[in-house]
Amino acid sequence: MEKSNEKSENLNSSFPIHVLNDTIKDIFKEFHSTLGYNIDFMGASILFATSLAIGNSMKLKVKQGWIESAICWFCIVGKSGVGKSHPIAQLLKPFRDADKEFFNEYKEALTKYNLIIQENSSKKGKSKDKTANTENEYPIKPERKQFILQDFTVESLCLALDVNPHGIGVYSDELAMWLENMNRYTKSGEEQFYLSTWSNQNISINRRSQPHIYITSPFINVIGSIQIEIMAQLLGKNRQKSGFTSRFLFAYPQKIVRENFSEHEIPDIYITTYNRYINDILRKVSNETVVIPLSKEALELFKQWRSNNNDRINNEDDGDLTGIYAKIEIYLLRLSLIMEVMDNTFDQIDTKEVSGKAFEKSIELIKYFEKTAIRANAIIRRYADPLENYPMDKRIVYAALASEFTTSAGIAIANQFNMPKRTFQDFLNDDTLFKKIKHGFYEKKL
Repeated sequence: MEKSNEKSENLNSSFPIHVLNDTIKDIFKEFHSTLGYNIDFMGASILFATSLAIGNSMKLKVKQGWIESAICWFCIVGKSGVGKSHPIAQLLKPFRDADKEFFNEYKEALTKYNLIIQENSSKKGKSKDKTANTENEYPIKPERKQFILQDFTVESLCLALDVNPHGIGVYSDELAMWLENMNRYTKSGEEQFYLSTWSNQNISINRRSQPHIYITSPFINVIGSIQIEIMAQLLGKNRQKSGFTSRFLFAYPQKIVRENFSEHEIPDIYITTYNRYINDILRKVSNETVVIPLSKEALELFKQWRSNNNDRINNEDDGDLTGIYAKIEIYLLRLSLIMEVMDNTFDQIDTKEVSGKAFEKSIELIKYFEKTAIRANAIIRRYADPLENYPMDKRIVYAALASEFTTSAGIAIANQFNMPKRTFQDFLNDDTLFKKIKHGFYEKKL
């Protein structure tokens, strides 16, 4: 692969920047040197932006009955003050600019709409014929189109998708806000809603007070930044069990270096070139989805990769890891589509299949995202309370036990807290918490 041995240590990054198009690499290096943007954070942001630009306009056919979209969720991880948000905001600017134009068009159309309604109402009041009807009497109320949503409800998100079926990008500067807001309405099933849309499944909403909505192939991307401790709190527990956490691709550098101030200004050409790249993809969008296949070379690469991945999943007992391995397989395919479109956009050629070259680049990206997912999972586990789902009496006794103890010593401690002997002996059989060293001797696992 082209420049596969290129190192990124000099950019304080572990992200495989060598897989990106040469023009994008140059732009990133300039952003890094003049603005101090982290390469890992920019890497995730460019994949998010390219994915959103593709939206529902193109999908990948793996085989009959197996179609993948370019949907991606990204979690930008780092401590406070390391500049997590700026790269995202910079690379989403083309969509922000489009949203501004959409809003101005919406306001202008809404003003005309209200004027027509007001005029018709006035005419109707003066007319003796109350049944009079004209073509302009009932104009269609304008709707606001947009790409990026930040503060919203599930209902407003669905309405936005209805107006812009191409796709919506959920951008939460602080991802914690989006995650915490899912708990506002415990019966609404927001988390399940996002789990299904990640798989591009249809949305059907029937509410008495709202218009009925049916959206085929909803395209919802997610990106946001989060601090390490908050990530551990909000993406652990039940969200790991449901598979919600494993749907994220983590931009999580091993070491984040806050760059010194640079007096150099970034030349406008880098910004305009990037904006043109996104707009060139958007210009090719049509109302019909183009489905492209894997090339023969890409298909062979996928079959071999999947075989190796299956071996890992079949031999792994850790449910969190098998969840990660399963989801990165889906992302391997999605990222291959993104990489193909990226190269073809700069080469000004139509995308007709995913090449072996693009698939090799996707494999390199997946190696990075697999490592960061495993690292994030380890942090989540470290912060988790493994005894949270146990009753208080067992939590108290467990805390009081020595790291290693005899059965008789354990029974004595249990008795101090009024736990019956039989209950404690049953408790010892929990191999999540205890390891039997030999007859009558145990050690705590946690």
